[in-house]
Amino acid sequence: MKGIVEKQNQKNELDFYTQLIERNGTFVREDVQGKLKSSCILVAGCGSTGGASVEPLVRMGATRFILADNGAYELNNLNRQSAFLTDLERNKAEVMKERILSINPYCEVRVYDEGITEVNVSLCVQDADIIIDGVDVTERAGWQAKWLLHEYAAIYKRSVITGWDIGPTQYVQYFNYQNRSDPFYSKINKKDISELGIFKILYKILPLQAISLEMLEDLERNWKNEEYHVPQIVYTSMLFGAISSRLVIDILAGKKLTEHAAIDLQYLFLSNGNKMKLSLKKYKKVLSLVKEL
Repeated sequence: MKGIVEKQNQKNELDFYTQLIERNGTFVREDVQGKLKSSCILVAGCGSTGGASVEPLVRMGATRFILADNGAYELNNLNRQSAFLTDLERNKAEVMKERILSINPYCEVRVYDEGITEVNVSLCVQDADIIIDGVDVTERAGWQAKWLLHEYAAIYKRSVITGWDIGPTQYVQYFNYQNRSDPFYSKINKKDISELGIFKILYKILPLQAISLEMLEDLERNWKNEEYHVPQIVYTSMLFGAISSRLVIDILAGKKLTEHAAIDLQYLFLSNGNKMKLSLKKYKKVLSLVKEL
């Protein structure tokens, strides 16, 4: 009797999955769809960046997840994160698990509500095939967790997709640690994490030219403001979900990919004349900031 029930459950799961991915069509090859279904995706940080990637990945057909986040939802998260009033004060990874299972109840989801730590990082990374890095870096503890994540990704040769939602700009980095073994491609080191200020670390890893002019001006005004938080907007956060889910497909397909890309949504639909004016002002601002930093 038990064997009959298991076979029926397997048939139900197969029927469900077949219908779920039916409209992916030719944009996800059959062999890549199979890899996506069997691959384990670690989402480290389930807030505005990592959390934005979860739902698109489930809808694309990912079925195995590891979620790690030690934070709980606050009211000021609701302007951009996939949460509701009823989720306030709840752990973000636990809420994302519920969201996954509400879309596909056959998914396997493992949660670490303590976030990425020295205790669990090896197991999390080793069990994952692809890593989404959405670790929050507003505090030094976040940078330390982010370093651990990349350090072990380099050891186990895992691919990492890192997102930065900076005002209207989504800047995405792809670290292919199958080809390199230096965390963050040596843009920063472990000493930087413990000694440099948050802005100095960001300056070393994020090219100023990838940041919008308005955001550069805002950062300049707040260099020394320890209470400052980078503005984060819903359309920028949501954009990471679209980009990262496509990147996962391309990684599984074995495509050669660029290491980074930036999209400034406020810039996209400007006239060519306004784009040129803005680019010139931004170029001058970048030069002045480089001298200052």
